[in-house]
Amino acid sequence: MGRKTLVHERGWAHIGGMEELPDPVDIPSATIGSILRPGLDLYWIPLGAGAGVVRLSGRAYEALSALFQRRPRRDLYHSALVAQTTDAKFVIEMTPVPDGRGRQDRGVVSEGPVGSRCVRRLRVFRYEIRRWREGVIPDISLAVASPVRVTDDADLVHQVFESVPLVPTPVWGRNELHAGEMWNSNSVVAWVLTRAGLLDAAGRPPLGGRAPGWDAGVVIAERPHLASDTGRRPTPSELREEVRTVAHDFPSFATAPLYRRWHQHWGATPAEVAGSLPGDSLQPRAKFRATRAITIDAPPDSVWPWLVQVGGGRAGWYSNDLLDNLGRPSATTVVPDLQHLEVGQWVPMSPSGTSSDRNSFRVHSFQVNRWMLWTKPDSTWAWCLTPTDDGGTRLVTRIHAVYDWRHPLMALLGVMLMEFGDFAMCRRMLRGIKARSEALAREDEVGHLATTLAQR
Repeated sequence: MGRKTLVHERGWAHIGGMEELPDPVDIPSATIGSILRPGLDLYWIPLGAGAGVVRLSGRAYEALSALFQRRPRRDLYHSALVAQTTDAKFVIEMTPVPDGRGRQDRGVVSEGPVGSRCVRRLRVFRYEIRRWREGVIPDISLAVASPVRVTDDADLVHQVFESVPLVPTPVWGRNELHAGEMWNSNSVVAWVLTRAGLLDAAGRPPLGGRAPGWDAGVVIAERPHLASDTGRRPTPSELREEVRTVAHDFPSFATAPLYRRWHQHWGATPAEVAGSLPGDSLQPRAKFRATRAITIDAPPDSVWPWLVQVGGGRAGWYSNDLLDNLGRPSATTVVPDLQHLEVGQWVPMSPSGTSSDRNSFRVHSFQVNRWMLWTKPDSTWAWCLTPTDDGGTRLVTRIHAVYDWRHPLMALLGVMLMEFGDFAMCRRMLRGIKARSEALAREDEVGHLATTLAQR
């Protein structure tokens, strides 16, 4: 399936624009079965029910898919969930964004782009994920072989309910997460059911039908640690590039001790080197002290997400992936699953093994969009984001490390890593953060411009 192929669900028309949502139909109590106890129901709704353009474009898509895959045509379905808790009914589904009142009126927990991130500021190019108290599902009266009772277990219903805000929000209609097919509303339902262990109980679409995007939700939910494309193996071309970057940096690794004084202050001004940063007093016996900096043409809120998701087995280090991430490519997009930050959480140095004080930092403290401090028993690593007058960010990082010779092997490893490897890899990391942050800021600028033009 091509990158720009858009599969059409209820409420979205084929490339040429969007259909208005049909008038919603409240879920009849008789249809739900007059639920008096917790339960979870799945509804299969024919794709484009009530919206002629969407139905026709969906049929055209299925005809082409069947032709290329050499199989009979099938009916296409959109899925939605109804969760009955002990005190209320909630509708769980993905839909186009009809207006700006989603969080107040429809229980919207997250939004994502449609087709391309570049135009996500335009409402017609955004979708929303709902957890709507006493909500309604358009076209519920047209549902086929529904409802499917998935579970009566109150704990499992609660688990599904709590997982909805955690659903990834990649670009709709694209295979951005390399899951084998594009992401859409069926992906959302499949994701929450898989995470709750309810996939088998949900079954498959009605006989003779299929739900595009369903398998993508299953694949992403079953990936370890996070629902994103981080942690995958490199492609042959990516591996060749990783080898090339290590070869390019090898002279810097080998000669770093010769210009130690210079590289420990790489990119930083005298004032930044002399200035105080969080964690300065935690390692008074540090033998390695480095303060480095870079100017980024993007505001701090475009830089901060890349720092939040750093780590082995997370988004990587944006540096020499072959060396510091076991070859797994660092993320090139902000990963929603990794944007939660709390004091005490691990920042693994490597994607392998269980995190511990020897192989991982911990988040010591932070102030959103301003600074962050990681600590280990033998080192600290601080990050500071300072806005510049022209709307950019001055990113300053400081590492203090102790070589504890009471543990000779660990101390020797520390010397090798800090004295030889640190500069080249930290410099490449700073440049990686700069490139990613500026790309994110450019996307925001394009989206803002598109919004402005659309409002004229």
